[in-house]
Amino acid sequence: MTGLLSLPTELLVEIVNAARDHRRHGDFPPSQFFYPKLEPELRFCHISRRLRNVVLGAPSLWTYTEVDVWHPGSVEFFKMHLELSRNCNLWIIIRELSWDKITVESQQITEALNHVVPHVSRIQGLAIMSNPTSMDAVLAPFRFLEAPRLQYLQIDGGDGVSEDVHACMDIFQLGAPRITSFNARGFTPQPPLPQWAASLRRLEMWRWEEDGNDDGGCVLARIVPSCSNSLVHLHLDMLTMRHGLIPAGSFRIPTLKTLRLLMDPDADGADDLFSALRLFDVPAVLDLTIIFAHGQHICALFNDPDSLRGTTFPSLNSLSFLSQGCHCDSQADADRLRHTSIAAPPTRLFPALTCLKLVGGCFTAPIIADILCPSPHQWPLRELAVSLSNTVEWELSQTEEPTTPRAQANLDLLQAIYSSLQRIIISRRQRGQSLPSFKLSPQLFHQDYWDDNAVQVEMFYPPESLEA
Repeated sequence: MTGLLSLPTELLVEIVNAARDHRRHGDFPPSQFFYPKLEPELRFCHISRRLRNVVLGAPSLWTYTEVDVWHPGSVEFFKMHLELSRNCNLWIIIRELSWDKITVESQQITEALNHVVPHVSRIQGLAIMSNPTSMDAVLAPFRFLEAPRLQYLQIDGGDGVSEDVHACMDIFQLGAPRITSFNARGFTPQPPLPQWAASLRRLEMWRWEEDGNDDGGCVLARIVPSCSNSLVHLHLDMLTMRHGLIPAGSFRIPTLKTLRLLMDPDADGADDLFSALRLFDVPAVLDLTIIFAHGQHICALFNDPDSLRGTTFPSLNSLSFLSQGCHCDSQADADRLRHTSIAAPPTRLFPALTCLKLVGGCFTAPIIADILCPSPHQWPLRELAVSLSNTVEWELSQTEEPTTPRAQANLDLLQAIYSSLQRIIISRRQRGQSLPSFKLSPQLFHQDYWDDNAVQVEMFYPPESLEA
C-alpha cells in the first residue's frame, strides 16, 4: 500500500478512473448507457487520507452520476457529484420509478430535478428512467432549455407499454446542436420531434405502441422522416406497427448505414417481415439485422425476393438474423413446419452481400447446407458467422452428458450444425472450391475437427441482449 500511495497524483487518478471504466461512454452504444451501481471512487476515499484528497480533488472522477427523485439520500449524493465535477461534462441518469404510487407527486419530481437544471449546459449524456404515466412531469423541467454539450439522450419507460402512454418530446426547445443519438424505449414519443432531431445520427425506438389513429399514418411515419437527412444508425421495434398503413419506400434515408429491425417472434408467416422491409429506401445501408426471424422466414425471403416489390439493398454487405433460440425444428413441430430449401443466392435483393450471421435461430443446419453446398449458383460469401443462442450455449457448458429432454435437444442441435458444416467443408474441398471464413460461437468453436483439418475459424460471441 505504501508503494501505491507514493505514486504521482496523476497516476493515482488514472488508477481510480480505470476501476470505473465500465462507466466510460465515449464510444458506447446508447442502449448500453445504464451501468451497475458501483462507486469505486468512494471506496478509494476510505483507503487513506491521501487517496481521499486525490479523489475529491479530481473533477473527472465525478462526472458519471444518477439520482432517484424519490430518495432524499440519492438527491444529496447527486448534488455532491455535481459540485465535485466542477465544469466537466456530465453523464446523468435520472430515475423516477414510482410504480407503487397511486398519484404522481409532480412537485417532488420538480424539486429533485431543479438540481439538474442549472447544470444542463454541461450534460453530455442524459438517460431518464421513468414510469410512463409520470413521463411528462419528468420531462417538463427540460422543455425550455438549451443543452449545448448534449450528445446522447435516452428515455426509458420500462417494459410495460399501453396505447395511452405517450410523451411529448418538445424538450430542449432552445437547442441541442451537438446531439447525435436518441433512444426511446417503453413509451410512444408524441410527434413531431423537436428541431434537434434533424441532426440525429442514431435513432432507436423499442417497445413503443402505435397510437391507434386510422388516418392512413402512424407514429413511425411522422417521426422517421424528421431525421432522415442525417441518420446513420436506425433501430426500430416493429412489433406493434400496423402494417399496410405506410406505403412502400416511405422511409427514404440516403445516409443510413445500419438498420436493425425487431420483428414479432410469434409471426406464423413472413408477411410482416416483407412489409417491414418494403418500407425502406436505403441505397447506402451496409448492415441489416433482423431480430426474431424464424428459419422459414429466412428461406421465404431468399426464395421470393419479388415479394418485396422491387425493394433492394444495393450496398448491403452484412446480413444478420438473430433470435433468442426457438424450437420450430424440433420433433414436436416436425409435422407442422418444414424446411424449404433455398434454391439460389438472393443476388437481386442483396447484390453486394459478403457476410451472413445466423444466431440462435431454427433450421440453422439445413440453411447452412443450402447456402454452402456446391452448386452452379455459388453464394459470394466471404464470411459466415454461426451461433447457438446464449441460453443454449450456457446450458451446454453446464453439463457433459444430457440428462433431460431439453439437454438432449440442445446437444442434437449442436451436432446437427456441426455435422452440416463438416459435410460442406469436405464436399467443397473435394471439388477444389474455396470456403468462406467461419466465425463460430464457443460450443461450436471448441470442436476437434477444425484443428485436425486445418479449418480457419474464429470465436464468435453472440450479443448478450438482442436490443443491445
